[in-house]
Amino acid sequence: MQFEADTKPLQEILVVGQHVIPRYQRRYAWDELNIEEFWEDLRKNKQGHFLGSMVVCGPRSGEREVIDGQQRITTALILLSVLRDEYIRLGETALVGGIESLIKYIDLNGKERFRLENCDGSANNRLVESVLTPEKDRQYPNGEYPDSLEVAARKKFEHLIHAEQARTGDSISILNEMRDSLVRAEAVYVWADSRSDAFGVFETLNDRGQSLTVVDLVKNTIFSRLAERADRGDEKMWVKAIDLVEQSELENIDLSQFLYYHWNSIAQNGKIAGDPVEEKKIRRSVEEFLGSGSGSRDRAKDFLEGFVCSATIFDAFGKTLVTGGAAEPWKELVAESRWHQQKFDQISWTLYGILVTGAAQPLMLLLALMRKYLENDAWMRSADLTAFLREIKNYQFRWSIAGKGSTSTHRRLYRKAATMVNLAQNSGDLRKAMREFCDGASKKGATDLQFKAGLGKLVYSNTRKKDVYKVRYVLREIETSKSTRTLDFSRLQTIEHIEPQARKSESTPRNSWVFKLGNLMLLPGDVNSTLPNSFSEKAPKLAHYVGEFDEVLLEAINDGAWGNELAGRRQGVFEDFACEIWPKA
Repeated sequence: MQFEADTKPLQEILVVGQHVIPRYQRRYAWDELNIEEFWEDLRKNKQGHFLGSMVVCGPRSGEREVIDGQQRITTALILLSVLRDEYIRLGETALVGGIESLIKYIDLNGKERFRLENCDGSANNRLVESVLTPEKDRQYPNGEYPDSLEVAARKKFEHLIHAEQARTGDSISILNEMRDSLVRAEAVYVWADSRSDAFGVFETLNDRGQSLTVVDLVKNTIFSRLAERADRGDEKMWVKAIDLVEQSELENIDLSQFLYYHWNSIAQNGKIAGDPVEEKKIRRSVEEFLGSGSGSRDRAKDFLEGFVCSATIFDAFGKTLVTGGAAEPWKELVAESRWHQQKFDQISWTLYGILVTGAAQPLMLLLALMRKYLENDAWMRSADLTAFLREIKNYQFRWSIAGKGSTSTHRRLYRKAATMVNLAQNSGDLRKAMREFCDGASKKGATDLQFKAGLGKLVYSNTRKKDVYKVRYVLREIETSKSTRTLDFSRLQTIEHIEPQARKSESTPRNSWVFKLGNLMLLPGDVNSTLPNSFSEKAPKLAHYVGEFDEVLLEAINDGAWGNELAGRRQGVFEDFACEIWPKA
């Protein structure tokens, strides 16, 4: 290991050459409060504010990759740029020249370079075009980025400077004081010759990793094993995975949780596992998986490729959910020769029945199944995948509707099945994994009584929409399973309250039936919007959209009367239907 650690003022740090922020680093994240605190620290410590540590790696001369400290050095350069622009505004040419050399320099080829560069093109444009470039020269070829935090920081510094100038009436002295305070600010500047050594120092400086998330720690572990590539392909892969997860429609899952479900979808040591790897132990588990020696780099590459694959699938899960079970999110994930609309319609709709519950625990098994299906087209049939997904759907939907929480047994069931799927080499292995899952589900799944009780708690109104997707899903499944003449589900079907919800207080117990399944049905939106409120008046229209299975409602339509008692009977019938549609394993 070769590294050097020295306390250096910012001025010395900047003139060593060019610092480069890799793609895998977080976007610039300082808000107005951070800027104000930084400003006050500089004002109070004019002889050398301590900036903390900065960790870099790379050659002794040439560009250096920033491992830690990217937020602080970016903020410092934003302030330097604002000070330069103020000097320009005041016509102080000599002072402009003095500060400009800290913002950019001329390389050996005579090319002008900025002292700080982002490998991410968008981040670099936000900083260079809207901040580092002098105000008089900004042309904004890619747009001004008015909503970026880099621009917000620039504007905040401008406001603070102008306020101080107005207070004192001395424009130049204020600029000089802030310039001097900034360039004298000191950091413990740690240089290492290799990325792996730099990551090791970084974690040690960060209180043995306690201030870092598990994702940060795993990222450091992986990239410390990977060789630096000229095309920065590994960095691009990591950033792609992170972006897919952060932009996913599955909003209740953050990066650390995604890593948990991804890692627990894999049999790390080639053996079937029962207990999931706890989040706080994932970093160590990854290190054990990577090992040391010549094979460590290959395993790090395998990890990164698997991480990206899971993130891509995770993104498709989110799109499947928000599109109501559409197959299209999967089209770009499979070869054109493997795309069959009908097969993926079945796969996607079955997946939707799991995802609509909002439960996270199935994700480890779902990731394992979809990875295996997308990677192994030779032996894994869509019928086998759909059958397995159907068993998961029945178990999880009953479990969630019954209001049962995540237990250790529940988690072990998914973890064991996920590792069995991960290790599967043929259809026999896959069917064995499904049988094992079904055996566990039959012992621990929700009873019919618990399931019915949960269905009785599902409600929907204009102000209580938490269950809307579950309600619509239940009504659609009953419709398609029990009726020979179904609605057109290629169009959005809206939820109609048979007894109108208007002027019904939801807090009054006697009105509770109005918002439950027994009083709800699906109708085309254009029909729903034109219905009269009176049941006797709208009954003839409703008759066109009621399946033959819905005997209670058909009877009411024939009689022209509807009420609490009939809705209760219909609720009971629907609960019985649900137990048939989602049977206990």
